[in-house]
Amino acid sequence: MRRFPWPNRLLTRFGRQLSVLLGAGILLTAFGIALLGGSLIHRHIENQALEFFAQATRDLSQRSKLLAIVGVQNTVLAREELNSLISYPGVGYAALLSPTGSVSAWLSLDARQTERIELALYDHELTVHQDDRYWHYIVPIVVEPDPADPRFERQLESRDLGYLHLAWLKAPLQAVVNLLLGIIVGVSLIVGVIMVLAVNHFSARLTAPLYALAEVMKTAALRQSSARVRVDRGPQEMRDIAAVYNAMMTQLDSYHALLEQRVQERTLALKQARDAAMKTALFKSRFLATVTHEMRNPLHNINGYAQIAAEESDFIDDRHTRQLIRQHLSKVTQESQALLEQIEALLTHARLDSAEIAVVKRTVSIPDLVATLQERIQPNVERQQNTLSVSTCGYDQAYIDDRKWMQIALNLLTNACKFTRKGHITLAVTVDENQVELIVADTGIGIASKHLEAIFDPFFQADMTDKRLYGGTGLGLAIAKQFALLQGGDIQVVSTLGVGSTFRCWLPHERRPTDGLPATSTND
Repeated sequence: MRRFPWPNRLLTRFGRQLSVLLGAGILLTAFGIALLGGSLIHRHIENQALEFFAQATRDLSQRSKLLAIVGVQNTVLAREELNSLISYPGVGYAALLSPTGSVSAWLSLDARQTERIELALYDHELTVHQDDRYWHYIVPIVVEPDPADPRFERQLESRDLGYLHLAWLKAPLQAVVNLLLGIIVGVSLIVGVIMVLAVNHFSARLTAPLYALAEVMKTAALRQSSARVRVDRGPQEMRDIAAVYNAMMTQLDSYHALLEQRVQERTLALKQARDAAMKTALFKSRFLATVTHEMRNPLHNINGYAQIAAEESDFIDDRHTRQLIRQHLSKVTQESQALLEQIEALLTHARLDSAEIAVVKRTVSIPDLVATLQERIQPNVERQQNTLSVSTCGYDQAYIDDRKWMQIALNLLTNACKFTRKGHITLAVTVDENQVELIVADTGIGIASKHLEAIFDPFFQADMTDKRLYGGTGLGLAIAKQFALLQGGDIQVVSTLGVGSTFRCWLPHERRPTDGLPATSTND
């Protein structure tokens, strides 16, 4: 069912509801009083009129004694008497009745009245009937003997000469009653309207402070302002509410000021802490870069001198001494190379923290990269007595940063070799339309589930004790993760302790027309 919205909009405000309810009540009360007063006045006027008609009929019956005595055979006299009765105000019909109740003569003001009115006699003193148009009064015409007149003493006795029938019109009385009722209703409505206007005026004065408070609260809620409400108008209750609201807003302002001051203090403290942390991180990165750079050059020199010493050892005649020197120099070269790799990792991490590393993409051959990767990681695989299987799938070319991809793969494979002994390592590379996927799986010791998120943090190792079995700086996986994120990719790991680990690295790839056709190769 369709509902009209305008009554709801009209009655949404408290003042309008109050005005409508009081106005409707006043108007209904005034209308009810008017109807009740009109009814009482109508009844009173009707009773008074009936009494008047009865008395007037009795008085007029005395005028008809002579006609009753002479008789209605004298039509001229009867006509004159009836005309005299009809001319009386309010009389619409007059008739003379015989002592038996039959109509002897009659006359009506209404020309349409062509028949006489026959009514029954209920009472010897007064008979009253009514119809739609008349109140009918029938009274006897009585002649009393006059003691002062000796002519009537013997001739007449007290007796009825007949009856007088007068019909009084209802219309004039009803017109007067209707006029009075209309005046009463009109005056009541005028008074009601005046009272409604007065109530509306006073309700507006009463509710104006409430509206002002509502508008101020609405503005404060929408604009976050702290406006105040006037407390010098309206009833005492509204003044109390306005005073309480103003006090609450003052308290809120003080709270806001205190909160803003604390926020500024905390913001300043956080900014200072952030600046200090950034400065510390910058100093750390610069320190690591400087130290690793200064350490890398001597290590290069050590490797160079060790190679020179190994070449010079060929001139030693003693074979045993020559082999011993070669073994020692080989260990020096291996250890210095391991130390150089750790220093390179530190330097790379420092550059990543300083955002000094950029991504340089180019089109590269995936089979060539995998072959180079296999050649470089093979010594580590054999050192731990592991086996390595390599597979490629998809396109044979990709548009990536090959150096960073190679570093990611080397770090993942080195990590697999370090924690796997006499096991199997799998390297799988897939190039499709959108990405380059690298999967490194091993059958090593695995990683506890509580460490899966932390293994990509810098310098983190699952075994952080002084007696740890596996060395390293803990930067390999962190650098691989940062390189992947730097290129828009990511690294995920799935591992079970005692079973092995699987690392999946994916990098976004935009295939170009020169990337070649899909190919698949496997090398165990």
